[in-house]
Amino acid sequence: MSLVSAAKSVSPAETKDEIYDRMLNSVDYYDVAEVCFDLTDLDGLAITCQIETDLRSGQAYEAVAPLIEGYETINSDYSDIESYADGTWVTDYFNKERTYSVSRPVTVRRMSEDEIAADQPRAFIGANDNMPNYVYRADPTNTIYGSNCLFPQGITFGYLADFELWDITGHESYLDRDCLVLSGRTTGSYDKKTGVSSFTMYVDSQTGILLKLSGLNESGNVARSMTVNSISIDGPTAYSTSCHDMSKYADYTKLP
Repeated sequence: MSLVSAAKSVSPAETKDEIYDRMLNSVDYYDVAEVCFDLTDLDGLAITCQIETDLRSGQAYEAVAPLIEGYETINSDYSDIESYADGTWVTDYFNKERTYSVSRPVTVRRMSEDEIAADQPRAFIGANDNMPNYVYRADPTNTIYGSNCLFPQGITFGYLADFELWDITGHESYLDRDCLVLSGRTTGSYDKKTGVSSFTMYVDSQTGILLKLSGLNESGNVARSMTVNSISIDGPTAYSTSCHDMSKYADYTKLP
């Protein structure tokens, strides 16, 4: 029997408070996910990322390739980096260099109420310097880019902490998921940091997973975007590293 709690069963989020908390704690609301998404920004980032993660076992797979817009899956032959979490360690394979590195231990999912006291808010204003102070959870997706989609707590703090700057502007079905559409503007400091002045998000109302983000600069040009091309949440087949052929890395050189 797994020692990791199963995901919570809840009704879809409807209010601003509910979707804000759901996005900060999305990993409480699903166990297994497979997703492929495109990610771009004005700093030159342009990638397609595929992720398979099982939050119960700590196993995960992540492939990162130069942007192949709209693809629902990535052929590993085109991936620059592939990463595997085996439940104990995360190992990164660099396909161009044919090298690999055991990079870090996996993060085990702990439900939010086990990590943070019930009377302590997730975001609060510091008493001494009047600057925002945020309480972050460790990321149990065991991926690098999952924070842009599967566990968007940083994006949530950055874009949504000030409830006066955004609204729920609609409901849409996207990739067969019921989504809340969030629209708003950023604070001056976050605009300077990211180049994003206004934004629209599609957020899965059940899990808080971010399915689309379009962030525009002051000129109305896209400064940052993330678009999910395919997603499966708690599908019938749980992810396992045994699904992947590891023999292709046999001649890779281990980095010190």
